[in-house]
Amino acid sequence: TRPSNDSSAPRTQAVSGLRELSSEGHEQSDAATDAPPPAVELKGAQFLDEAGGEVGTMTQGQTYRIRIHFVTRRAVPSVSIGYNIRLPSGTVIYGTSTSVQGIEIRPLPDHPAYADFSFRCELQTGSYFLLLGAAENLSGLAEIEHYSMLHVMADAVVLQVKSERLFAGFVDCGSRFIETSAPMSPGRARPTNAFRFAPSR
Repeated sequence: TRPSNDSSAPRTQAVSGLRELSSEGHEQSDAATDAPPPAVELKGAQFLDEAGGEVGTMTQGQTYRIRIHFVTRRAVPSVSIGYNIRLPSGTVIYGTSTSVQGIEIRPLPDHPAYADFSFRCELQTGSYFLLLGAAENLSGLAEIEHYSMLHVMADAVVLQVKSERLFAGFVDCGSRFIETSAPMSPGRARPTNAFRFAPSR
């Protein structure tokens, strides 16, 4: 299924325990509050394959696009959009943002938009969680550590990964055998799966 071109209506795989945090960092309930919406409001994320189709499961070794949807409610001169990939335990496997990559977003108020990141999946088989973040760069890109969080969606999307390779840990770092000075069998033995550790569920 191809994703809609309307960036204001992403189809996300939402976790039942979705949590949203405001710029103050407090968890918000599903009930309406008197607090105004954040200046930049995250709407969700999609995983797209190279043909632009939305996927629910990534295959290790393939390249995808992570699309983060957001709406700017009030004028913000410099915005950073980013994400973290986490284990169910909360351990961060990887994370990045537009500001870390030297990109400054200047969104238009009340205009639905999205930010795309390329992602080559080298993860182990299992389930992971995507945390989304939107921040204001208080000093532009001059000091990217000087920022104020505007909106966070914790455990916003579940990322399922299927891997055919056998390796230990959570990320395939691409280490491959080159040679040995010791005698070796001309045949190629299949590695055992003794060192294949999938993330705990």
